This record gives sequence, C-alpha cells and structure tokens, in this order.
Amino acid sequence: MFKRGSSDTRVLVNKLKSIGVYLLALGVFLASLVMILNNTSKYKRDVAVAEFREDVGSGTLIKKDMLQKRTLAERDYDSKTMVPYDQAASLIEGKYTGIYIPKGVPLQKTWFTDKKKERLKYLKDMKENQEFVTIPYDSRYSGGRVLLPGDYVKLYAVYQGTDPATGQLNKLADVDVIFKKIKVTDLLNAEEESVLGYLEDAQMLSREQQEALMKRKEFQDSLTPKFMGLVLTNEEAEALQKFLGNGKIQIKADILTRDENVENSNKIGSLLSQLQGGTPAPAPQADGAAQP
Repeated sequence: MFKRGSSDTRVLVNKLKSIGVYLLALGVFLASLVMILNNTSKYKRDVAVAEFREDVGSGTLIKKDMLQKRTLAERDYDSKTMVPYDQAASLIEGKYTGIYIPKGVPLQKTWFTDKKKERLKYLKDMKENQEFVTIPYDSRYSGGRVLLPGDYVKLYAVYQGTDPATGQLNKLADVDVIFKKIKVTDLLNAEEESVLGYLEDAQMLSREQQEALMKRKEFQDSLTPKFMGLVLTNEEAEALQKFLGNGKIQIKADILTRDENVENSNKIGSLLSQLQGGTPAPAPQADGAAQP
C-alpha cells in the first residue's frame, strides 16, 4: 500500500494554511468594501424629518401648520430619536411641547408630552393667606450680582433726593428695610415668564444647539430677568405695596444665603451674568448683607 511521506504532508498543510490566509484576507476586503459602499450610500440617500417653522415655547399645542420638512443625509438621521416628517401627524400632532424649541432644529420624540407642562408650580403650592407678587428687578440694584430662584435676600427701599445742580434723582436720601430675609421664588422676563424654565429647556438641547440658541436675541431677551417673584403673606404684600410705584424709591436686594446645587447654580448664574453684564452672586456661608 502506498504511503505519503511526512514531507509531503507538511507541504499540503502549508498550502492549506496559505489558502486560508488568502480567503481570510479576501473576506476582510469584501466586508470593508461593503461597509464603504454602505456608508457612501448613506451620504447620497436623504431622509425627511420634521422641524418647526418658528420658535415654539414650552407647553404649546402642536398643529400641522407649525411643521415643515427638513432633509438630512441618512448618516445624520437617528431613527430612535428624530421625528420623520411623514410620521409627524401620528407622533406629535395634538401633543404639547415639553421644552422651548427653536426653529430649524430636527424635532426629537422626547421633547413632546401628552399633557401640558406646568410652569410656575409654586403657584399651586401657595397657602390660602399667600399671594405671588412681582417687583421690578435689575442686577445693578443688587450690587451687580445676579440672583437666582431660591436665594434668600434682604430687601430694602432706597429713597432718592433731587440733586440741586442737575435736578435729577441721584442723591440717596434715606433707606428703609422692607424685609430682613425673604426668599426669591422666581425671576421673570419682560413677558413675566420664568427665566429658569427657559434655561432648563435649553439644557435639554445638544451643546451645538444650545450655542446657536444663546446667540439669538429673542432667546437672550427670554433669559433677561426683569421682575423678581416673591410668595408673600397678605400682610407682607401689603407692607411691600407702599414702596411700589413711587418714582423716588428704588427696591434693592442683598443676597444672604443660597440653597443650591452649587454646580448647576453657578452655571446658570454665570450665563445670566453674561447676558446682564453683572457678576454672579456667590453663595455666602452665613447670613449677612452689606449695608446700603
């Protein structure tokens, strides 16, 4: 019986190994080619997604005429999060926006809710003998420091006298302490909407979207505090009322304490400071305020 020598066996094994290596290399090449062709096709294929025609605030009911089509390359499309234009009617129409959404941004499924988001929740928590009062706010009259909701402040009235030389009200005549310690419930913009609510909305967007949004004057105006909101007892509100509406009185505030998440508050304070040209108020370690 004929027997193959051991050297022949080794040659055969080596040939088989070489063939295996070539086949493996060919497999890797074909797989890479398929991936390249697939990625290239994604650059060429477009997907239609939904976006808003104009900026839409939080708590807005979605209607068909608010939407428009935007075309994205398939490589930029995320089917798990984005709203396809041809499915917008079933996915978001009739729902409410959960955040402030700028125009021209591909809509995300998580930005919408079945129920209208409540703003100013503290209004529902007020007791029967309490009321919500807003007073004009300007960081220049708080030592240039930007206050935040939750801060405790000393609130006082500064009376101005007339400068004989100019006839203008710029001479401090007297000071009255209105509240030795009162909590800032909220800061409101010119439309008396919560500034903090707008900031929370912006934080849900991507960094790129946030940066684009912050550059827009309309949104900057939404973040500019014009009023300080206080929850007061009826007696406190009555005591404050006599100081309001008097052109010779400026209401000023000194920060006393801050009950805060330091990292988040500092971030928000810095942003508001940039918009107002003020200085973020630090978090004092103990009660106390600079005397006016």
